[in-house]
Amino acid sequence: ANGTGTTEPRSAAAVSMVERFETFAERRGYRIDVDATGRVLTLSDAQRFEVFAPSAVVIERTLEALAPVLGEQEAPLVVLRASCEEDAETARVASDALGFGHRVTVFVETATFAQRRAAHARLAESVTRAELEAFAPRLPLWLSDGLASAIAESVTDRAFVDGELVSGSSVRKALARKYRRSDRTAVDLSAVSGRRAGEATAPLEAESMRIAGYLLEEHTECLPALVTRLASLEPRAGESRSRLEMRELEDVLGAAALADLMKVLRTR
Repeated sequence: ANGTGTTEPRSAAAVSMVERFETFAERRGYRIDVDATGRVLTLSDAQRFEVFAPSAVVIERTLEALAPVLGEQEAPLVVLRASCEEDAETARVASDALGFGHRVTVFVETATFAQRRAAHARLAESVTRAELEAFAPRLPLWLSDGLASAIAESVTDRAFVDGELVSGSSVRKALARKYRRSDRTAVDLSAVSGRRAGEATAPLEAESMRIAGYLLEEHTECLPALVTRLASLEPRAGESRSRLEMRELEDVLGAAALADLMKVLRTR
């Protein structure tokens, strides 16, 4: 690896991925670092991220937060913090051609090390999404995005919601104001997921983050089963995916699950 003080890749697959990306890194001015587990490779702008140690801690804590949900993963993961869209696209094309697929996650990072709070939140979210995509590629977007934001906030004290860098407390306060006067007694996943009335829109990011954070804190032991079941749902013709997901929530978490989630949205 090009970084200093990094762990060596622990598997043949990880070594191979380092070798495949070394030429790209040298030509484009990236450093390659390997996390403490020996399986997560991070490519970063060598000048802007001259010091990698804080990023390594973010990755380590992100994987620790994911462990109760996904267990210990072995497959290597490459994270490219691209300096520009051209580099990002080059890496995407190369990873597809090499057959790496979802084991490579690429995003454009324009923040400097001085803006590391944003950079670290984006890093934590990207690692979380990549791991979830590998383990449960059909997980509902509201839960995968919600987990990415909730874990990023727990690890870095910040997350991106609707394109803005926010704190967990600000999200809780905004949701409490929004739902304080609502007469709903239970969460409607068709609204949270963006599938209401047959319309396919993006999930509500603040609600997704709050719900996922609650599940991580209060239902850690149930999350592996819930993730597995939600990712394997196969709605039949005419069935509502949101209705099936709500049924799974009640089956795994208990009959009061949807009412409890509504209370969570109202609580600061």
